[in-house]
Amino acid sequence: MNRIIKCEGVMQKKGGMRWQKRYFVLYQNGTRPAELAYFKDEKSHTDARATLELTSDAKVEILLGKTYGFQVILKGNDSSTLRAA
Repeated sequence: MNRIIKCEGVMQKKGGMRWQKRYFVLYQNGTRPAELAYFKDEKSHTDARATLELTSDAKVEILLGKTYGFQVILKGNDSSTLRAA
């Protein structure tokens, strides 16, 4: 797999009622959909906790009242709520 890192850094992911800092990497896979992977921290960069495939079905919504907050909604209504750390 020839993945290119387009962007990376620390963001917060909402898990239940708490916001947790996670290290995110946005990959581009040539003509395949982009992937947003997250890790516990920058040191664990090789073992992704989850990877979201950003297909054309994925939607991104801005969270009102949350500075730099957004939600990624995937096919089947799975979603991840994120914001800048």
